[in-house]
Amino acid sequence: MYKVSTDSRPEMLRVDKVKHLTTSLMMVVTIGYYAGNFTDLSPEVRLQYAVGGTLAAGIGKELWDRQSAGGSPSWRDLLADILGCFCGAVILHNMP
Repeated sequence: MYKVSTDSRPEMLRVDKVKHLTTSLMMVVTIGYYAGNFTDLSPEVRLQYAVGGTLAAGIGKELWDRQSAGGSPSWRDLLADILGCFCGAVILHNMP
């Protein structure tokens, strides 16, 4: 039996959102982990640095897409970045 997809978006767009989410998640956890283990920052401050730096990178990437000839900025990419930051913050908050 054939499966009919109701999603009319190209496969690459869906994969791109997963890449944005997972990259943001990993950036928050990595930055927060290293900031916590190699500095004397409080957990709240390291979380702020991790999320702030990651969101800045995501916004910068979308601004780059806006200026480049082959790129196209996407609010959905930014939403995936924000969701990834949230998930990473939850993981970072629960790390010992």
